[in-house]
Amino acid sequence: MAIRTFTVALPDRNISFKKGPKDTRYVYLSTRHYRNEKGTPTHDEVIIGKLNPDNPETMFPNDNYFDHFPLTDEAWNEILPTKSRMVGSTALMYHRAKTIGLEHCLKQVFPNHYKQILQCAFYILARGGVMMYMDDFYQKHQNPYQPESGKPPKQKVFSSLLTAPNEVYRQSKWEMTAVSR
Repeated sequence: MAIRTFTVALPDRNISFKKGPKDTRYVYLSTRHYRNEKGTPTHDEVIIGKLNPDNPETMFPNDNYFDHFPLTDEAWNEILPTKSRMVGSTALMYHRAKTIGLEHCLKQVFPNHYKQILQCAFYILARGGVMMYMDDFYQKHQNPYQPESGKPPKQKVFSSLLTAPNEVYRQSKWEMTAVSR
């Protein structure tokens, strides 16, 4: 399905066009060139979008386009601006953390880092244990703790934990706070 509000430049090579109904022109990408059993040169191709009728140098990409050409951060921000981020899972986890007192407990023990700890926890609950894509997650999902601009959440978390190791290892105070709740 083509994204009709987002256009990309046509790839430089290995593309062809096929006419569709009315004035629609589809853009195809050659994925493999080979000779068949008779020795005739041939190729495999996949449709990657529709040609933009207003500007023939651009096209409306479909899902296949993004399989062959990675989506850059600038392109993602154009498709999904900040004003339309997903909030369902992060809003639910934020509400539950407040309701069960987790935020209050973490705030007492880690006053400078509780927000970053909760950001990591929300990401792990939503996407799994690998934190490699946490910055991408918070580009697409609303962050209830809105980090100050500059560093992405993952960089902020790890740099703040490295600069304050004493606060992270207050195990006895953490256990006392958790038990008293």
